[in-house]
Amino acid sequence: MIKGRIHSIESMGLVDGPGIRVVVFFQGCSLRCKFCHNPDTWNCNGGDEYTTEELVKKIERFKPYFKQSGGGVTISGGDPLRQPEFLIEVLKLCKEKGIHTCVDTAGYGLGEYDEILKYTDLVLYDVKHFTREGYKKVTGLEIDESLNFLEAMQRNNTKMWIRHVVVPGLTDGEEHIKALGEYIKNIKNVEKVELLPYHLLGVNKYENLGMEYRLEGTPAMDKEICNKYDVSKMTVKKALDLLVSEGLIVKRRGSGTFIKDITEKEIHGIIDKRQFSGLTNNNLGHKVTSKILEFKVIPAEREIANNLKIEEGDFVYFIYRVRYVDNEAFVIEKTYMPISVIPDIKMSDVEGSIYNYIKDKLGLKIQSAHSTIRADKSTQLDRDSLKLNADEPVIEVERVAYLENGRAFEYSFARHRYDKYEFKTITVI
Repeated sequence: MIKGRIHSIESMGLVDGPGIRVVVFFQGCSLRCKFCHNPDTWNCNGGDEYTTEELVKKIERFKPYFKQSGGGVTISGGDPLRQPEFLIEVLKLCKEKGIHTCVDTAGYGLGEYDEILKYTDLVLYDVKHFTREGYKKVTGLEIDESLNFLEAMQRNNTKMWIRHVVVPGLTDGEEHIKALGEYIKNIKNVEKVELLPYHLLGVNKYENLGMEYRLEGTPAMDKEICNKYDVSKMTVKKALDLLVSEGLIVKRRGSGTFIKDITEKEIHGIIDKRQFSGLTNNNLGHKVTSKILEFKVIPAEREIANNLKIEEGDFVYFIYRVRYVDNEAFVIEKTYMPISVIPDIKMSDVEGSIYNYIKDKLGLKIQSAHSTIRADKSTQLDRDSLKLNADEPVIEVERVAYLENGRAFEYSFARHRYDKYEFKTITVI
């Protein structure tokens, strides 16, 4: 019985191949890419051990979603080519069960490529770089093994989507992208090319592992700005630095750029992280519990999609719960989170602290929240859940919360007991 090492499994993935997909992250990777956001997958002996049957049984549970959306399973990593025998058996068993198979790889494995590709419907081929010098600079290794896998894909007429991470000062610039285009022209069966903006989501993993992050100080690519102005964020950063030197704006690390109406110290005083750090973290030392009214995946309606900056119909978690502090009802929360941004939320996370799951398990940093606060008449549900009298109001907070990389990850409505909620702010004239 063949066994393999699995780092994690993401259900309901939307960005790693067509349709709704289960994404399985294999342990093990030979490359040491400067921009890697999963250094915890490098070790071949890490993660959890699965048999092929155990893993495919988990994948198979989501077949109804695959059928409706044209999805399937994506085997990622690390690099799944580092566990070739296990990978072949998983792919073969998935194909027997009618599941679309996709392999997400940089093509740096241990051989048996023809056999792997026999059971692979699609490859997400990660082009780290297309020159020998550039490849070694990015990954630390020579390009040859990746080219061996590319030759196998061409030999087997494998369909592929090409991915390339655009990193300021490393793999960006007009000449670089043009040269990439010329390189791709010589590859057959390319159905799609994705330029992925460099992000900072994995930086904290290096800190936790006691490892040096070699791109320290490199700014994340701002997808919207780059598309609009056809420049890297490094260019934008230089322009902002010039404005700082002229005294026209002030910048604070981690909080953004501000018109210089007030001092940096005053700006710091306005930011109150407690106001969007979550009920659990705001009540340390107290017992915080939740009663779950609803927890399910739904397609986003237009208003939800607009606030989360996703497409209408994209899947989101819908979380409806009453929160208690020391067994006293404090707030009713109705929350929408895109599963492509905050994956694999479980009932245990919903019953506890979702923000702790985001920060501690996913390793993401919550940056800010835009809130609208209003008083409202209490409904019957409010009165029943929060133990209010008929003439007592609630304080409703409508909020869109953002990660450090600028992605909206939460759109929510929280209806608080009027006597249990306090908001502090500073007005500068």
